[in-house]
Amino acid sequence: MSCCVSSYFRAVSICNYPSSTWEQRKLGEFDIKTGPFGSTLHAEDYVASGTPIVTTEHFKSGDLPLTGDGIPQVSDLDIQRLSQYSLRLHDIVFSRVGSVDLNAEVKNEQVGWLFSGRVLRVRPNESIDSTYLHYELGTDRVRNSIVERAVGLTMASINTGILGDTEFVAPTKLEEQRRIGALFSSLDNLITLHQRGP
Repeated sequence: MSCCVSSYFRAVSICNYPSSTWEQRKLGEFDIKTGPFGSTLHAEDYVASGTPIVTTEHFKSGDLPLTGDGIPQVSDLDIQRLSQYSLRLHDIVFSRVGSVDLNAEVKNEQVGWLFSGRVLRVRPNESIDSTYLHYELGTDRVRNSIVERAVGLTMASINTGILGDTEFVAPTKLEEQRRIGALFSSLDNLITLHQRGP
């Protein structure tokens, strides 16, 4: 997600829907899971061609890669063994260490990929539009809240409890969430195309 979209998301959303009923919620409403620990998956388990496993370095831009090129990959056997760490469409991943305020939404291209132990996975339910949630979680207000509550002396880190206590706001009507999410997704795409140039 571009910084421009993040900066204007909250203000434009409320201006476009001034009569909407908004409510404050917490990420703890949803299923949150930590990726597999090092003892579960080792570097020697990686293969040349398999299923990608994403870590924090892969979504610093706010988006996950569209292909597995340059990403560690694991075998089908490990996929079966670690199936509980498989990503689904519209999951949201967070950096567990370092840049703990970063998040990205899982799109069709990443379905079935695994997430590493340096990542927290949020699985939204049917009460929230995941694209709306992705942009809301990228606002300065939410990101600052996460950073302020992070722990660690040498490197910031968060856990399922800290992330679950993270507050966000959303329209009560799902359709309005979808419209706002779609609006900013389109804006993000336009900015990306502009940055690439002719």
